[in-house]
Amino acid sequence: MKVDINKYFIPNTEATFVTNEGKICLEGINYRGNKRVPKAREQASLKPVPVEKVIQLINTFVNDLNGIGTDYGSNATICLDGIEHEIINNVICAKGCIWKLPIYSKTKQKYTFYDDKYDEIKKQFDLEYPNDIVWIKFTIDGFVGVVADSFDINFAYDNTSGELLHKLTPEKEWNSSFVIIIPVTKEMKVKWTRKQIETAIGEYLIGNEVPIIDYYSHNNFNES
Repeated sequence: MKVDINKYFIPNTEATFVTNEGKICLEGINYRGNKRVPKAREQASLKPVPVEKVIQLINTFVNDLNGIGTDYGSNATICLDGIEHEIINNVICAKGCIWKLPIYSKTKQKYTFYDDKYDEIKKQFDLEYPNDIVWIKFTIDGFVGVVADSFDINFAYDNTSGELLHKLTPEKEWNSSFVIIIPVTKEMKVKWTRKQIETAIGEYLIGNEVPIIDYYSHNNFNES
């Protein structure tokens, strides 16, 4: 049954503050009285949802987004790092890849380098830009760690989600063996931006009882 997806595009403002300029921003994890660390602890106390179920939920959401029904079957693959990776309807299951971080030049005000795997995704899915993706990484113990966007797939511990993970327990780790990627197609961007779709995917998973360690990070507050 098709669901009303519009409510998932409304970002969660629980862990935010408003700047003097009136811009809504997400609290840092060291923000006084921040809600992100307690929420991460709460999420980690729940039962993780299997990766297969997460993929199924995303496909239901994207198919409703595109208005094309639901079809979980696919024999398609994409070659990244010389490996054929399964595509399950709208989701790439990328296993065993080495992801290189992009380099942004402040003087040139543009990216001067990004991993060429994103160009391959752009080509195969006919994306507008190589960073038109939403991606999800998991913890070793099976939790969705974060819902993110753009061409910066990583398993770092010196960024917000990594620091948040280690605030739960220093031994908690990312599962760097795989990541799932949702290409944000031109058809999807007719009505929504990539950032809005990132928000909606994260909120849809939460609405379907999927725990997310970095619970708030996918929310974008200043998209028209």
